[in-house]
Amino acid sequence: MKNIRLLIIFIFLSIAATHQGYAQLGFKLTEIVPNGDIGQFFNKGIAPDIYYIDYFRAGKFRTRVGFLYSKLSSRKDTVPQYMVQVGGFNPNPVYIPGYLVNRDFSMMYLHGDVSYRFLHINKFSVFGGLGIVMGKSHVVYYRGFETVIEEEGNVDTIIEGLCFVADVEYQLSKHFDILAEGALNKISSSDLTTSYGHSAFSLGVNWVFFDRPKKEWF
Repeated sequence: MKNIRLLIIFIFLSIAATHQGYAQLGFKLTEIVPNGDIGQFFNKGIAPDIYYIDYFRAGKFRTRVGFLYSKLSSRKDTVPQYMVQVGGFNPNPVYIPGYLVNRDFSMMYLHGDVSYRFLHINKFSVFGGLGIVMGKSHVVYYRGFETVIEEEGNVDTIIEGLCFVADVEYQLSKHFDILAEGALNKISSSDLTTSYGHSAFSLGVNWVFFDRPKKEWF
């Protein structure tokens, strides 16, 4: 993961050094669909996402850097669990029932991607690309087992991974585009013990504030 991250950062820096394109600021609302380890515990949620886009090579390539914050609700008020106790006066394993309560869960992360425009027809453009995600998750939980253990946690975890993105953009005017996007985020904790993967489906608007080529106007 570290080598991949360094490679993508190098690509971003190379693009910035040779920039001859135009830039946009954007905002989108994203539906987060959790999978991986968090998928069994948390519902879908809507997350705001702000980002900066830089186009180059006559708009055929695009780099994007943004920030997303999501807060997901628990699928169940209480999640049944159990633990196995071995040893003591009983030589046989003893199964002890318990429960888990997730009181709060959120993710915030920086994301960046490099995309290529596969198709450009009139006002429509189709992009696909690869990027990285780096940030943290926050969870507040309570766990208990009958007569044995009770635990309350307030935990921040570093998360990172890759993102695969594809979107369709439509040019509304000289200064505004709208987009629909799908993304697959393969994210885990930095020690690789927990998967925070999720799919993301977005609708957004981009504001062109610097130098759109005239041939891409109406």
